[in-house]
Amino acid sequence: MGAFIAKTGRYRWAIWTGWFLTTLGTGLLVMLKPSSTTPEWIFLNLVGGLGSGMLFPAMAITVQAAATSADQAYASNIFSFLRAFGQTLGVAIGGVVFQNQMRKKMLSFPLLADMADEYSRDAAGLVQIIKALPAGDIKDQLKESYTDALKYIWIVMTVFAGVALVASIFTKGYALDRALETEQGFVEKRGPQDPEKDGEKAVQ
Repeated sequence: MGAFIAKTGRYRWAIWTGWFLTTLGTGLLVMLKPSSTTPEWIFLNLVGGLGSGMLFPAMAITVQAAATSADQAYASNIFSFLRAFGQTLGVAIGGVVFQNQMRKKMLSFPLLADMADEYSRDAAGLVQIIKALPAGDIKDQLKESYTDALKYIWIVMTVFAGVALVASIFTKGYALDRALETEQGFVEKRGPQDPEKDGEKAVQ
């Protein structure tokens, strides 16, 4: 992706396509069910994965293209910081949404109501519990509760991605082939002149 952008000199199409696929992909994940087959969940995840994969290099190039040559280092650092900060917020928001929806769904099942608070606190640990349970109503209800909670995460992600898609429409295009201007380059320093060598060059 980065090589293709560098070759064509255009990057806005990657931003627009990436956010469109990300929005579409997170929306498609709502269709996941406990009964989904392996090919189904692979292809449902593929759309959003392709979109987010396009955005990683495209947004980095966009930030650098929009910054002045003197601010390139600052722009790259701020971009990395904001991306990591955004991931942190995403994990926090996703965790809160999952926990609340998981607990709410489990409370609707009489067999799981007593364990709703405990199971909804640890999503990763609950996966191992579900795997270890024998086939039966409790296992099926836990799977349904887990899937239903994830559905709300996909909905929230789709909304955020849709807002980013609309905002990306206003991305400006900047030239990528400008000259490099930096204060960190190498400066050639000539040593002390040798009169004898200078005289030899003059004779030649």
